[in-house]
Amino acid sequence: MPDLLIATACAAVVMAVVLGVSTMLGDRIVFGDTGRALARLFAGSLAVAGLLLFLIALVLLRDERSHADHYRGPGIIGGAVGAAEAGLFLAESGRYLWIPPVCLLFALRPLRRLITAVTGLGGGR
Repeated sequence: MPDLLIATACAAVVMAVVLGVSTMLGDRIVFGDTGRALARLFAGSLAVAGLLLFLIALVLLRDERSHADHYRGPGIIGGAVGAAEAGLFLAESGRYLWIPPVCLLFALRPLRRLITAVTGLGGGR
């Protein structure tokens, strides 16, 4: 469960950064000062939610906080999901917005172990 929270936190932070930067780069995304302010508020909310999810995951990890595999895999997966989701959002591809969040399931530890065992990739313990 903490791995999924970390992946979701990374996705939220990446989305926040992409959306926040996009409000500063052009008027194609937001129209007028109100739209820009709402987009920045949404990006800030995503960043705060990501931070809180990460802190909750740290509390749930307890003694396993020092194991890097709790952060590395879910962080990469969450970052990729966040970038894909933000890209689809900015490209106005609403039909496909459901696909990246489904990929967050790959952050679950049993599924990651299964994929590692099947593909033979990754280091052994």
